[in-house]
Amino acid sequence: MTTGGRIARRPALIRTNEPYPEPGAASSSRLVRGNRSAADMNVLRRTCNEEEENDVLGWQEMHIFYHRANVDPDRGVRYTLVEEVIMKLLIASRLSSNDWIWFILSQMIFLKLPGWPNDEDAPAHTWAPGFSVIDMTRAYVAMAMFFPEEGDAAPVTKFLRDPAYKRFRRSILFLQARRGMYQPSSTPGTGYGSRGSDFWKAYNIIQASSHRGHGCDMDWEAVNRRVTARLAAVGLISPSAPPTDSQTILGRLAHDYDAGQPNRPDGYVEYPDLPPFQLPSGATSTDKWPNFMASANRFEAQHPGARFAVLRLWSGPQYYFEPVTDEQRRVLDFVDNCGEIWAWNALPKDAPWSSTVMRESVVRRLALMDERFAGQVLTRGDVVLVMGKTGRELLKLCSCVTYALQSKPWNKEVDLYKSFINVTRRGLTILHPDWLK
Repeated sequence: MTTGGRIARRPALIRTNEPYPEPGAASSSRLVRGNRSAADMNVLRRTCNEEEENDVLGWQEMHIFYHRANVDPDRGVRYTLVEEVIMKLLIASRLSSNDWIWFILSQMIFLKLPGWPNDEDAPAHTWAPGFSVIDMTRAYVAMAMFFPEEGDAAPVTKFLRDPAYKRFRRSILFLQARRGMYQPSSTPGTGYGSRGSDFWKAYNIIQASSHRGHGCDMDWEAVNRRVTARLAAVGLISPSAPPTDSQTILGRLAHDYDAGQPNRPDGYVEYPDLPPFQLPSGATSTDKWPNFMASANRFEAQHPGARFAVLRLWSGPQYYFEPVTDEQRRVLDFVDNCGEIWAWNALPKDAPWSSTVMRESVVRRLALMDERFAGQVLTRGDVVLVMGKTGRELLKLCSCVTYALQSKPWNKEVDLYKSFINVTRRGLTILHPDWLK
């Protein structure tokens, strides 16, 4: 994580020097220890869970690449802490019971996931067979932390009762009601067109009094140079070639205060001249996206005692965990206050259609499991509402949704600090409205 241009230190609370577990860390030799029922052995055969020697360094490096561009040091420390805990849980020798493994393998059967890689089929397979077990395990561990009352989550929640994790248990991560009272601290992908003219008032004044907005005061210069330097340092933006006579740079870098962070200015890109966005075939316009609160009300009326989860994907202040195509990249070029032209290598939130692109990306992933979700999983932009008739069903569905989002090609990640897991319908009503947008 970056803090004033430096890499932030890992929190001293938890240290994990052990290597990342291999996808088949829960090997068959360990699973069959003791007497297993015929049903359990059938589960094992169907998932073909064997030790595999796959390297996940690429997965880790890709996530570091995105997270290092995050300007908020608190988010960086929190993210690192959660990753430390999840890694510790994945490799903890204290998880002596094998019951949680059977829950995960049952999940794989429920989703019809392969557990054994085939060298010929794996490259084209929807899921990565060699990583099915480890990806599902990561998803389970991340979700199980929020289900202390469920037996299926006991291996995780019991481990977290260790005194070493006292600070972690009392952290803001588990104070979901308190987190939800406040507006999100970074823009949830509203896009340029949704901000309104007042947001760009200061920029328009400067633009009108200078050539293409290059002449700006020192405050603007300090903020905008910091933004471009941070993004360029990790490769999220890169210098772009000057346009030809027939091309125009459509984006202009501005600086202002977002409603979610009124005390800290940040950089935003204005795209006033972008051509109208054509929805992809089959895509849903924003005005037809499901209403989360109304859907939750209907679901609880049919299933009293229902539990809910709002899962939001991790994103930076200016960008999503989503690559851009060569065609999109040229359209999204922007010019900074010094006249330098930059190209995006990740999807910028300020693009008018960014939230629509993200939703379609999420929908494509979840559509692979749609028939198993039975209408209990809804999507708005990069936010997913999961509805369970019981806590146990919610844990099962949340693990499946998290797996679908975070697995191959590993370019998405659920942000636990911006998600609300295992809450009641009333718990949804006390959230700031922006969390459900």
